[in-house]
Amino acid sequence: MRELSLNNSRLDKRYDIVEELGRGSYAEIFVARDTLSSPQSPHHLVVVKALNVFLQNDLDPDLERTLVENFQNEAVALDRVRHPNIISRLGHGTARDLKGTVFHYLVLEYLAGGDLQKACREKTLTPKVAFDYIEQTCAGLRHAHRHGIIHRDIKP
Repeated sequence: MRELSLNNSRLDKRYDIVEELGRGSYAEIFVARDTLSSPQSPHHLVVVKALNVFLQNDLDPDLERTLVENFQNEAVALDRVRHPNIISRLGHGTARDLKGTVFHYLVLEYLAGGDLQKACREKTLTPKVAFDYIEQTCAGLRHAHRHGIIHRDIKP
């Protein structure tokens, strides 16, 4: 397993990587500053989701091809389902990290506040607040389903 080397780097001559937010089974997630946007812009901070096929221990050409296809499909799906309760894709590309490793990435809308699972561990949500979150999630999922998109990895 090999992590991408992106800390303190500028991606695509535009996005300054600020910090790593987390990692999944095939991607690393970073907060970045868009140097081409105004500091007052809601998209001054963005999320960079970097596909890292090297996070897989048993990588073979077929698995790599599948991961890249799935990543590209995610970008297309996000473009098809623009909705207030679904994170927007702002860009994409292919780049090299500081060690020269080529990777694909998506630039996504950044939503401050962290993840819901962490918030629930830190304090108990009232039923009203919990239902509000559930309602927002369901509205986004309903919209996606109406556009033929099935989300298979819902997390708080």
